[in-house]
Amino acid sequence: MIVRSSCPGPGTMSAVRRSDATRSASRRAGKISTRSPCCRHPFLTVPGFSLSSAAGYRQPMEGCTFQRIGPGKLTRVRGPRPEPHRVQGSPRGPPRVSFRCPREACWRCRERPAPEVKKMNRFQTVIVPAVFFLLFSSLLEAQALGPPPDSVSIRALDRIVTAQGETIECLILEENPVVGSDLKVKMRTVTTVLEAAKVKQIILRRSPAEAYANWVKWMRKESRSGGSLEAGDKRASAEMALAMWCRTPHVKLEDGGRPMPDMAHKHFVMAARADAGHASVYPYLLASFIRANPLDQAPLAALNEEVDLYLRAQAGGYSSPDMDFRLAMIMSRRLGISNGAEKFFARVLAAGEEASATNRSQRRKAREILSAVYMKRDEPDKALGLYEALLQPELTADLNFEGLYNSAVILARMGGAEKTVLALDRFSEARKLQPDFLDVDLRLAALDYASGKPKEAAKRIKAYLAKVPKDLQAEIDLAILDITQGRFSKASKIFQKALNETGEPGVLLRARLGLGSIEELRGNLPEAEAHYRSAISLSEMNPLPALMLTTVLIRQGRSEEAAALVTKVRSAHVGSQAVFGACSRLQALIDNRKGDAAKSSANLEFAVDVSPEDPAVLEAAGLAFLRQGKLEQGLSYLTRANKLQEGRPATLNGLGYCNYIQGHHSEAAVFFAQALEALEKGSSSKKAEESAFARDAKIYASHAQSLIRDLDFLQVWVDEFENSAEGLIDGWNEIELYGIDVAPVDSNVVFKGRQQKAPDGESGIRLLRVYRSRDIERVAVRVRIDSGRVVPSLRMTGPDGTRSALSTLSLYRDFDGRVRVRMRSSKGDWIEPEEPLAAGDGEVARGPAYVGIVTWAEDTNFHTLEIRKALTSRGALKSNMFNLYFDGEPVAREIQVPGLTTSYQLAVMARTDALGNEYSVTVDNFKVYRAKAKKKK
Repeated sequence: MIVRSSCPGPGTMSAVRRSDATRSASRRAGKISTRSPCCRHPFLTVPGFSLSSAAGYRQPMEGCTFQRIGPGKLTRVRGPRPEPHRVQGSPRGPPRVSFRCPREACWRCRERPAPEVKKMNRFQTVIVPAVFFLLFSSLLEAQALGPPPDSVSIRALDRIVTAQGETIECLILEENPVVGSDLKVKMRTVTTVLEAAKVKQIILRRSPAEAYANWVKWMRKESRSGGSLEAGDKRASAEMALAMWCRTPHVKLEDGGRPMPDMAHKHFVMAARADAGHASVYPYLLASFIRANPLDQAPLAALNEEVDLYLRAQAGGYSSPDMDFRLAMIMSRRLGISNGAEKFFARVLAAGEEASATNRSQRRKAREILSAVYMKRDEPDKALGLYEALLQPELTADLNFEGLYNSAVILARMGGAEKTVLALDRFSEARKLQPDFLDVDLRLAALDYASGKPKEAAKRIKAYLAKVPKDLQAEIDLAILDITQGRFSKASKIFQKALNETGEPGVLLRARLGLGSIEELRGNLPEAEAHYRSAISLSEMNPLPALMLTTVLIRQGRSEEAAALVTKVRSAHVGSQAVFGACSRLQALIDNRKGDAAKSSANLEFAVDVSPEDPAVLEAAGLAFLRQGKLEQGLSYLTRANKLQEGRPATLNGLGYCNYIQGHHSEAAVFFAQALEALEKGSSSKKAEESAFARDAKIYASHAQSLIRDLDFLQVWVDEFENSAEGLIDGWNEIELYGIDVAPVDSNVVFKGRQQKAPDGESGIRLLRVYRSRDIERVAVRVRIDSGRVVPSLRMTGPDGTRSALSTLSLYRDFDGRVRVRMRSSKGDWIEPEEPLAAGDGEVARGPAYVGIVTWAEDTNFHTLEIRKALTSRGALKSNMFNLYFDGEPVAREIQVPGLTTSYQLAVMARTDALGNEYSVTVDNFKVYRAKAKKKK
């Protein structure tokens, strides 16, 4: 006969017989026996059956076979008669009868003498930790609904009961052992054969997987309609009991292994799903989820399931700071719903006093993430309040330091003179509390840099690097300072080192941005664009690389691409006021290039509203308004920028321009001189490279100074566009051969119409007066493109150049918006100057050459085309060599046209490239300059 439902085993579940005094004391203390008299593992006894807290299965008495005859009742089938005794302290119902093994010691305790066993039991009877009882209280309740204990017991060995009633533990080597046949068995290391007559009963071994399968099968059956687990709370208790069994070390397994540890998490989840109000499961479930779902690696589906269970628990009335923190971290870091995480972080902060160390790391992280959320939403006051709450004398020094340091960081980001001073004070106080926290030095260096003190900032960073020599972030900070001082090569080496030595995304991002900035300052815009695009690929969520790329695209004339990028960045950071301000400033530049002055002005106002104390923003707004001809607004912003930070060359040049336009030439000269002085000061180092911005600013200031100086000796001839009696323009020849009407409008001349006859036929005006070479030093005209696809130009030719192939010099805007130069020799061939990059690195172009790529924006503003005679090294005029400018910016230098030497005719022309094209061009303010005659003494 093979019996699976009952088996004699070690560690009989029984209580120790105690004296009346001991029993009474134990009853008064509410304690129960927690150890078997012959086994070392703890257990608890409940009505119905006994459960080992370490193993989770019923352990019948060794040498005996029992049969269940009802709830809480067992009857002996065979084996030695047990000695009855009473069990006190049962958590349910009256005391019941249990049994104690009559042997002096069981199989696991044979080496221990009986008196020692008795002494151990007496000790355990008196001292039972209350915490142990509380830990398994929920498990006790669940096991009241558990499967038959004999079906889920774990047995490592087979057992054979002989005819004499002796139990033999062994491994049966037969595939299908049956009673009544010889059995081949292995006992320890000896293999033998037991005769059929000696075998009375076979009890097969059971693995953890088999026991688990029996338990699951029973739960599935009892969960059906009418079963004992049909109710959600009952099913939850049973699921939790199974989960605890799966994860609890078992005495029958090698080295106290756990039966089915991988299945515990599943049943904790099922317990929570069965009854959301089953509070006892959530501490275990939370710990299990933290192990199963690493925050940065778990799939989103698993995290969504976890969040759903926590929300159901809170709806059911259960909540804890640990659960709130886990919920908030998942929402903010993986699900991207920081606003949803806000209330859970707030509950974490409200859960305990700051003087307590419990969950302090959670509260610190909660403050960190909440402050970032508030700053992103442009609510710095809320972020500041989180840390200023820690500036209390009764709190610990660590919390005071956290409050000082982080509030100083937020104040520095808020900007403004008052907040910067307060940030400096708090950083200094934080350093006193923790002098070894060297990051404070870097923060102070950043404030020095923002305050226009690059040398002080460099000293702090170098002092920091002396203590932490391999900090790449600090080295990058120093490289950025090198950029501001023009030491591009040195900074570039540091950025390249960072790219080669680390794979950290934050360091790589800053290195790419630094290299892009260097190339942009050098005027290598395609190379800068490549670095900025690499930076975007490293951090798509960071708006800075995209904003810097937009600036480069605008400078390259790619307005549509820049506009699309600005829209994308603005949409991705809707809640950020700082990003909104930066995007508004860039959009203003784009709108200005498109000729939409109204939109440009509105976006500039938005940018200033966001950063009213940022000199760079005020400078950009002021210069943009000047380009639109709004002198009053431009002067106001530039004046504010100059007060906030003196010595900005672009600001000084803008102020000089305002004064020059208004006729305040002496005041303008002062500002231009200050701009040149600031540029000279910024490039005082011999190793410093001049940036493209500095070079442009220097050229502009120098040109402006020369204009002002020229006023003392240049005479200006203005050929006015006046109507004659015949409807013509006095002094001008009107060229109207191709359907374009040329007529004066107010004080201007307008070319307007539809192209006819020839697709590229030119229309325009030519001065009837011929100027001798000695009577002209420069000529300038202001032109505006009102509409259409058109190429306007300022032209200088020999006499009667319209009907012959005489020499011509033309400065014009091509269809792509670039300002170009064309020359025609007396042979009739048209040529262009050499491109600036065509000469190669380190070489000098020979002959006519462009200075750089100059663009004429797609707008409806007036722009100035200017041709000047070149000067010798001694300042004398060259009769047949010219420099050409657009809005004061050099386009080409030392352009020589053979044959264009003695006399010139001047013209303003326009052309298109297809029949039927319509266009309109307005010409204004045509001026010719020559040297004033010297007064006779």
